[in-house]
Amino acid sequence: MFGAPWWLLGTLAGAGPIIIHLLNRQRFKRVLWAAMEWLLKALERNRRRMRVENLILLLIRVLILVLLALALSRPVLDTRGALAVAGGSRVCRIFVLDNSYSMGVKGEAGTPLDRAKKAIGEILDGATGGDLGTLVVTGAESAEIIPEPTTNLSDVRERLDTTELSHTDADLRTILTKVAKRAGKLSFPRIMVYVLTDLQKQNWLGEAETDDGALAKALEKIKKTTGVFLVDCAGGESSNTAVKRLVVSADETGEAQGLVAVNVPVTVRATLEHFAPDARGALEVKMLIDGQVEKTVQVTLEAREPVVAQFTNVKFDKPGPHVVRVEADADALRLDDTRELAVDVDETVKVLCVNGSPSTDLVANETYFLERALAPHEFEFAPGVSVFSVKTVSEVDFVTEDLGDYRLVMLANVFQVPEAKLKQLEHFVKIGGGLVVFLGDRVEADAYNRTLHADGKGLLGARILERKSFPSIGGEHARFVARDSEHEVMVALADRNVDVGVARVREYFYLDADDDPKNVSVLFRYDNRDGTPAAVEKKFGQGTVILVSTAATRRWSTFPVTPSFAPFVQEVSSYAARGAAARRNLKVGEPIVVRLLSSEFGTNVSVTNPNKEILEHQPEEDTEGYVLKFDKTLVSGMYTVDYDSEKPKAEYCVMLDTRESDLRRMTQGELEEALGPEAFVFVDDPGDLRAAAAEAESGTSIWKTLVYSVLTLMLLEALLAKVFGSRRGKLRG
Repeated sequence: MFGAPWWLLGTLAGAGPIIIHLLNRQRFKRVLWAAMEWLLKALERNRRRMRVENLILLLIRVLILVLLALALSRPVLDTRGALAVAGGSRVCRIFVLDNSYSMGVKGEAGTPLDRAKKAIGEILDGATGGDLGTLVVTGAESAEIIPEPTTNLSDVRERLDTTELSHTDADLRTILTKVAKRAGKLSFPRIMVYVLTDLQKQNWLGEAETDDGALAKALEKIKKTTGVFLVDCAGGESSNTAVKRLVVSADETGEAQGLVAVNVPVTVRATLEHFAPDARGALEVKMLIDGQVEKTVQVTLEAREPVVAQFTNVKFDKPGPHVVRVEADADALRLDDTRELAVDVDETVKVLCVNGSPSTDLVANETYFLERALAPHEFEFAPGVSVFSVKTVSEVDFVTEDLGDYRLVMLANVFQVPEAKLKQLEHFVKIGGGLVVFLGDRVEADAYNRTLHADGKGLLGARILERKSFPSIGGEHARFVARDSEHEVMVALADRNVDVGVARVREYFYLDADDDPKNVSVLFRYDNRDGTPAAVEKKFGQGTVILVSTAATRRWSTFPVTPSFAPFVQEVSSYAARGAAARRNLKVGEPIVVRLLSSEFGTNVSVTNPNKEILEHQPEEDTEGYVLKFDKTLVSGMYTVDYDSEKPKAEYCVMLDTRESDLRRMTQGELEEALGPEAFVFVDDPGDLRAAAAEAESGTSIWKTLVYSVLTLMLLEALLAKVFGSRRGKLRG
């Protein structure tokens, strides 16, 4: 680029000495003169040397005039070391701002996000007319679709000023690959990309811990047209303690308990980790329920070693929604020092058992063992305490029973579900209810397949095939195999050393599980050659359906009288019954989804977010009824849904993804190795960015160097002219 490009016309003066030289050659006429022949012979020996000397002086005089004209035009070099044309003064700037929550580490000079915003603001303040700019924020929509650069920099500044700390992480590698590809399509003489980040390793590598090279390739393609600045806004690695996990469990095993009843003791477990090279030592951790401190414990934190803060014998004295909160002593990054959990507390968890084969023999009833496994405290000689309360009805009474009072329905050897009840049962599950189905000799398999499976569209996750029976003589039987199961229920049982494989099964139905990995999974199988599924789960709406291929009585297996039966029934029932309650605790960005009847909401449904903003959001009608889907959950904390009806308000907890809590950083060397040493300019202090940007955007001025060169050449020309002239004088003498 040239500050005074009109002076470039002065370079034409460099042709002057050449023209004079040519004209002087044409002025002389060759004349033969005998008296001069002796002199010509003397000069013949030095003619070549004199010609070279003349050419040297001519070249120096041309260079003096050309360099003088260039100096007067005030040339500068751009970031690539090349002279830019005069029309290239417009700059297109793409700012990539990392606002992931690790940028919120508080220091004496504010947060990295504060420093990054200030640095971008200074560059915008120094922009000239005609410059373009755009802002890409990692935790916003602009990270998905790169905004078009605009000359209206006030809009860019307004977006910058309103950008706040996100509660999400940042996939910088993917975002910058998009930015580089977008920059490659822009047709501007000078494009500058400024990336302002804390260099957190998680944001560059994610879970892969490796680089696929896509970003390096994209930067390589644009390096001749685009300058890329990588700005370290953190200045160094900080230590950080985070509350990573919070669960309510029935005991001290740590397994999440989806069902909680009034005055039934539970254990609250919080997992903490100190992300730092050195130990933090003793730390006080508080547990609050609905804002009131209930218990305090102390833990000792070593470096990068998870520790559990355990609060035992915790009771809720009234039913309804509650909020459990755990707080650790604050550190520089405060966002992950607390964690909350939404807990629904019931008087009891009501279960409806449907007895498909009533009998005068109490033990022969299909629901006998189920009732006592679910609620042992309600039956004489059945030891134990449970959150469940059981009501048993016949198939006939089931048709008229209102399911609204129950969290779980159990069908035990039911002949078939009448069409009149099917729609109600489907809606019950869709809105978060649980359904557990045990088969038996009264089950009409074709009717189940037609109504409950419905070619994969119904409640069941498997078709029921033929019935398998072993001869009563000979002792043949099948066993359950669960040792390789990764299902949550079976893993929880294995942790408690509960082995369902001890049961001997004499009769069962073959099941053909649906090929739908997203919604259908197998809990455990039989030990036959084909590994036939013995129990299959299906996610249906917000609820869960578990199909068990054998009966819950002793006629078909020894399972009901084994020590593993009661724990299995408790675990599978808790899993199925927690339904919508399990979905009250979400990660940042996951939507709140609620299935509703038209009678369950009014005309002013609203959601109150953690910032206490009340946002109206009406349910929408679809083919299955009404659904409330609220996706503005980018801030962690508690969300309250008000249905504007008699339906109680619901609390939802949106939790941080604590992978961002590990503040380990990429070094400049690691980035250069991954992206290439010439892929970017590294700036280790955002306060230095404005000066670095100004130099890169305006280039390096070289007019002074050219002036010094002109003076040097003038001195050289004078010296050489004197030396050459002296030689010729001696020759003439």
